[in-house]
This record gives sequence, structure tokens and C-alpha cells, in this order.
Amino acid sequence: MVRLSPVSAISAIESLTGMEEFKAFCARLAQLPENIKGLRLERVPLSNLIFAVSPGTGATMHIRMLTSLIKELKLMQFVGEEDFFEWVLPDENDGIEKLILRTQRAGGFYGDFRGVLGLDISPLLEGKEEVPPLGRLMEFVESKKGRILFVFMIPLKTRPSLQGQLVGRFASYSPVELIRMPFP
Repeated sequence: MVRLSPVSAISAIESLTGMEEFKAFCARLAQLPENIKGLRLERVPLSNLIFAVSPGTGATMHIRMLTSLIKELKLMQFVGEEDFFEWVLPDENDGIEKLILRTQRAGGFYGDFRGVLGLDISPLLEGKEEVPPLGRLMEFVESKKGRILFVFMIPLKTRPSLQGQLVGRFASYSPVELIRMPFP
């Protein structure tokens, strides 16, 4: 993976076709002060994200670009064998246990992964009219606050009312921002 400087990372993001909400979010990140004392105290100024994505929009690529930007801007302390990984959560009960193990392994020797986690929760929403119980997932998010930036991926076609319910549910545990990423 090519490491980008903050200038080239934001330039690469700005050159994307469409994706205006994503580009605006990244531009706001680039304007944050470089040395935020709260980072040393694990008071990350970053909200977790919900990406409402269309198939084929390159959500993984966008999360990698975001990860590079965050790392280069020193907005988060990265620890572990990797900076980013992606996980599909097909079932909260079994899936969360596997996710916890995967997160520990990604932390390397000490098992303390700090980075960006792209978490596809689309399977949990299929055919649902309201947000399914996400207690275990929310406990995990809360326990990792400030150490992992969660990027939850949901289908763009998810009803606006369900998107709003998700934002409310996640925001009750940790700050969250919804970014719609339609196909350009």
C-alpha cells in the first residue's frame, strides 16, 4: 500500500468522483489541529461512522483512504499488526465473539489493536423494519471508545427511518456520523 502524505491523501480524496459527504468529512479532518493533547489521553476527537453505501462504490477503498489520512494527520494512535481491517457481522451473537478474537489478533503481541475497523452490518439489517438488538456490539464499541474508529457499513437503500434509528442507537454509546456514499 502506498503511503500518502496529508496533502496527497486529501488531494486523492478530493479527486474522487461524487462522494461529496465523504470528501467533506475528510476535509474537516484535515483542518483539525495537528497536535491535539486529547489524543495522548485517548480522547479521540473522531466520531464513529456509518457509511450508507451502494454496491460497487469501493467502500473498502474509501476506508483505506480515510485510514491513511487519519494516520498521516496523527489524529489517532495506531497499534497492532495492521492499521485497518474489515469484518462482516452476519449474526451478532456468534459474529461478535469472532470479531473480538480477530481484533485481539490484529493487536499483535499485546492484543491491543488500535486502528480503523470497517464493520459491515448489512446482514443484520436484511428484511428488518427496525434496528435489531445490538447489545453485544454496542458493549464492544463502548469498551473500545477512543482506541478503534468504527466504520459501520449499511446498504444505501436502507430506509431513511431505519438509518435514523441506527444513528440514534450508535450515538447513545459513542458519537457517530452518517455518510451517504451513492454511486457517482
